[in-house]
Amino acid sequence: MIYLGREKSTSHRIMIGASDGRTYRGESRYGVSVFDFKISAPTLTNEKRLSPTFVGYGHIPGLR
Repeated sequence: MIYLGREKSTSHRIMIGASDGRTYRGESRYGVSVFDFKISAPTLTNEKRLSPTFVGYGHIPGLR
C-alpha cells in the first residue's frame, strides 16, 4: 500500500494498493483501489513476531 494523505472533504487518511477486502468509506473493495488507512492492533504470530507491522511512510522524492 502507498499512503496518499488525507481526503480534503473528510480529513480521513487514505492509501492506494491491492487488497482482498479492505474497506473505503465502509464498503469492502477488492483488487487495486483506494482504501481507508487503518491498521488492526498487533498480535503475536506463531513465530512470536508482531503482525501486522507498520514500516513507515514518507514523501516520494521530487513529487509534489
